[in-house]
Amino acid sequence: MSGLRSPRARSCSRCGARRLSALVCPECRAVERPAGDAFALLGLPRSWAIDAGLLEEHYTFLSRLLDPDAVQSRGEEDWRVAAEAAEALSAARRLLSDPLERGRYLLSFYGDVEDRERSTDSSEFLTQVMEVQKAVSQAEAEGDVARLKAARLEAEERLGSSLFAVGQSFARLEQALTEEVKAAADALNAAQYWGGVVDEIRNKTTSQ
Repeated sequence: MSGLRSPRARSCSRCGARRLSALVCPECRAVERPAGDAFALLGLPRSWAIDAGLLEEHYTFLSRLLDPDAVQSRGEEDWRVAAEAAEALSAARRLLSDPLERGRYLLSFYGDVEDRERSTDSSEFLTQVMEVQKAVSQAEAEGDVARLKAARLEAEERLGSSLFAVGQSFARLEQALTEEVKAAADALNAAQYWGGVVDEIRNKTTSQ
């Protein structure tokens, strides 16, 4: 199971410079075929609560570096790779710009997202959805614009509440993972120290 974490900065294989994304080097402009998840392609942490402004800033910066016209002089192969990378960058931006799609994408790192989505079977939740849909149908049939607006407002409020709950859930998930990673690191360090102690004692007891 993959964990939620910020992508590590990689070094360019040609010039050694630090890169925001594996797609292109900001120094020597070396381009590579897409590899990694959507967050890594945009140089963003693997998190639901990403900064929309930062996403656009990274996208704009990387898009300029990957402009096929800017690398055309380096040969047809580099031009093709840049075009492929630019397409992957645009797809990653579309995916991560939508909070619902971003959430589903994150859940895919934790197993079968379709099974998880189908688990929303609360009778109370389904009743609420059906009531709003019924109100919309009746208002539309009667030409009642005021009721349609009221139904839209209610649906928008429930959407906002749901997205807020999504953010809280992912925040708890990321926090729990961070704590578990630290706990695992501490346990490994302790095991390493105790391993050294055991080896030292074994050497002393076997020599006697």
